[in-house]
Amino acid sequence: MGENISSKEKNKTNGTMKQVLTNILLVLITGLIIYSLMMSVAIKTDVGAYYKRIDKIQTRIDSAYQVNKRLDLKLAKLDSNISFLNDEIQSVEKNINIIKKRTNEQVVSVDTFSNSELEEFFSKRYNPNISK
Repeated sequence: MGENISSKEKNKTNGTMKQVLTNILLVLITGLIIYSLMMSVAIKTDVGAYYKRIDKIQTRIDSAYQVNKRLDLKLAKLDSNISFLNDEIQSVEKNINIIKKRTNEQVVSVDTFSNSELEEFFSKRYNPNISK
């Protein structure tokens, strides 16, 4: 009988140890599950922060796009003004060439005047100024 009791006690002790080990494993598994859930919440929070950063960057990109669009409009206006001014410059240069040509024609015609014609030309031209 002494051996039977000790065998029963051993079985009882083994059963209790198995129970303790099972409880410890359950606690560990439960702890891992809780830790995993908490970490997933922290990850979701970090993702939210990244979404906020992405939104801020997108806002900056949008405002940079608007500034770029305004600059493109100003550039187009300046190009138009440059074209207009180039046309004006060409017109002025054309007028200068016409005036040079006429002046040259007059100089050539003055070279053909005789002395008396020259006196008459300058008298008519500068005599009214002298009387003033």
